[in-house]
Amino acid sequence: MRRFFTFLLAAAFPTIFAFSQTISTVTPGTAIQGQTIQVSISGQNTYFQQGSSTTWLTQGPDAILASVNSVLSWTSLNSVYQIPSNAGVGYWDLHVLDGIQGELLKPDAIFIDQFIGTDPRSQDVKESIQLSPNPATDHFVLKYALPSKSRVTIQVRDLKGQIVAPIFTGDQSPGSHELTVELAQLRLPASVFLVTLQVDDMVFAVKTTVLR
Repeated sequence: MRRFFTFLLAAAFPTIFAFSQTISTVTPGTAIQGQTIQVSISGQNTYFQQGSSTTWLTQGPDAILASVNSVLSWTSLNSVYQIPSNAGVGYWDLHVLDGIQGELLKPDAIFIDQFIGTDPRSQDVKESIQLSPNPATDHFVLKYALPSKSRVTIQVRDLKGQIVAPIFTGDQSPGSHELTVELAQLRLPASVFLVTLQVDDMVFAVKTTVLR
């Protein structure tokens, strides 16, 4: 009866449903290449259906389909993703097929990071990274700390993971480091980018917005 009533409301007030249906939360919001994750998805005024509600991730022309979709209720479902080892670094959009409106979109739902291996230094380096100001208008400052002498590469990439501008490559000593980057020299347009910090074989990414 509830389902029948929902369909009646959708038919009588399609405009209301079109504007009120949204994907509200997606957890976790991060993954790494090669990882298998279960993603919990919650919606508002949605109608997820077992067997017909599917989900997938996209980044440009690339797509990752969920291997399992389990509908828990009209407004919540779980999806299992096997992230390819060569998945593009950056933010991926989440698509959900809903029983009433059709395809729903949650932009920048999951950030896929590069595999950083089992190096015990990785967590310390990741927690030390700071980038400001963000958004940036004319420059940004990247701060980070190295636990040991390392080969460091810093780049600006687009959200598909493609290199936009190289910034620095060289050996650096242990301790705190700070790098100021002038945006005029990089000739970056107003957009959203990733600043990637590679320390030996570990790679970390920070999302930044450039304003003009």
